[in-house]
Amino acid sequence: MKEIGVSDAIADFKVTLESAGYFTHPKFGTAGPQTEHFRVDLTIENLLNGRHSIYPNINCYIVDDQSVRWPVYFVGSPTALSGEYSAKETREGYVVFEEINEESSTQLLTIEIPTPNLPVKIEIPFTYP
Repeated sequence: MKEIGVSDAIADFKVTLESAGYFTHPKFGTAGPQTEHFRVDLTIENLLNGRHSIYPNINCYIVDDQSVRWPVYFVGSPTALSGEYSAKETREGYVVFEEINEESSTQLLTIEIPTPNLPVKIEIPFTYP
């Protein structure tokens, strides 16, 4: 895993991309043949005093330097990374992508936060490897 340590704060949340890289795991959770996916470790913090929601399990993707979107494949432990956050609550977890463009010179981790008008985007640029 490559240490990143870059944050973006917008709307009600601050998201920090802690690290990114490939990891190997059993294909069926705890059993089956080994498989490899691209993973980003995140810290998500609700910056405000009220309860607010964020859903990286469905509103997260990586954009490469060719403007191709690579959607999230699944959210890793703890699965509570998505959902409603209490005031000032912080959670750590990871999201997994089936694949990304490794030849891209830059990547942009994007999480869309629904708002009453349009989605607000948290965007964190990074390079890999």
